[in-house]
Amino acid sequence: SYLYESYACNTKTIYLTEKFWKCVLNFHPTLLVTHPHTIRYLKERGYKTFSPYIDEGYDEIENYDLRSTVLLSEVNKLCQMTKTQLLNWYERQSDTLIYNYTKYIEEDIITKPINEIKKLYGLL
Repeated sequence: SYLYESYACNTKTIYLTEKFWKCVLNFHPTLLVTHPHTIRYLKERGYKTFSPYIDEGYDEIENYDLRSTVLLSEVNKLCQMTKTQLLNWYERQSDTLIYNYTKYIEEDIITKPINEIKKLYGLL
């Protein structure tokens, strides 16, 4: 998914919306058109990212126009692939996609309390 987040030009705040989490829940490798250092933030939260399958160097670029150019270069690489190459590229990322999905379901700020309540009901 080529995901344009709200406030993508902002360089001072990490801001992820439901658009990103939908990608996680639907097993999409994601190119994030968003503020710099978002990928670093996701890694700090324990999520895996898509390097080396996607060059994530764009995450460190502060200048929005340059960051967009680098992102579009990655899109161009994907568009040059045959369908078989693209399917193989996607398949090689399955461990990361499953890991991120599971992490979100088990540990996210919204779902974690729900899972804790389910455990309590299991004890009754």
